[in-house]
Amino acid sequence: MATFRFHLIGSVQPVDLEVAASTIGDLCQAMSCQRFVEGRLTQPDGDGVLLGMLIATSRIQCVLEL
Repeated sequence: MATFRFHLIGSVQPVDLEVAASTIGDLCQAMSCQRFVEGRLTQPDGDGVLLGMLIATSRIQCVLEL
């Protein structure tokens, strides 16, 4: 598991997600055959919960490995 910063089309704030891929190459391979990236937010919400998230691969503009 690794943390990546996702910049999404139409969004001002990037999203930091912990995903099952361990490298950017693994993430690229997974995104090439899946419609969604599944992960968990690295920052808790207002209630202190780390929410799970699905991001459509078609909405991803850029990904940075943190």
